[in-house]
Amino acid sequence: MAYGVRFSTKNLNDEEVSNILINFANSTENYTYREEFSREYTKAMQSPSFCIEYKNIKETIGYAITKKTKEYSLESIVPCKSGSIPFEIANEYAKAFVCDLRKYLKENLCNNFKVSLAKKKKLNLKDAIPGQKTRKHFETYVNGYPLTHHPLDIQKLDVFICAAHRYSRKKIDIDLIGAFLFNNLKWPEKEVKWCCDRIETGLKILEINKKF
Repeated sequence: MAYGVRFSTKNLNDEEVSNILINFANSTENYTYREEFSREYTKAMQSPSFCIEYKNIKETIGYAITKKTKEYSLESIVPCKSGSIPFEIANEYAKAFVCDLRKYLKENLCNNFKVSLAKKKKLNLKDAIPGQKTRKHFETYVNGYPLTHHPLDIQKLDVFICAAHRYSRKKIDIDLIGAFLFNNLKWPEKEVKWCCDRIETGLKILEINKKF
């Protein structure tokens, strides 16, 4: 079961939330606030968003935080060098992040800022792919025989990628797509990675082609 991280920011405006998260990242050992990535993420999500990096001996991890409606949440945990990490390990990083942030909040008397860890409910594909037309193409792909890697099934995935590039007003969340495949459809981790890598690569190629 994947864990979700939620933030309660009662009586705090967006600037105050931003200051707390940035100061936490820049004053806590092994954490760094990534300003450029945060700007790009905010633009993509069309909402206040933050990218915080955690680096230890083994790996460098990226935490992506964004505001949805009135609440902030930790949307994804990804390794900065490779494309994905096992969900069990991601859960451990989520727990560590909550622990470190709680310690910072307590030491700095940030009483109006709370962070909690809770088991996520079953993912809804709409969270990963907001557009109905684009989501329908992905459902066509997963409702076939995607794990056979038959050329016709791969073609269905590629049609979805083209639809995501053409029709999606909001950027699809590839990490949530992976979580949906792993948690909801019980795909093997290897297959989840293959699918997500193809989506990510396809979207990058289409974006370059648009500018060519």
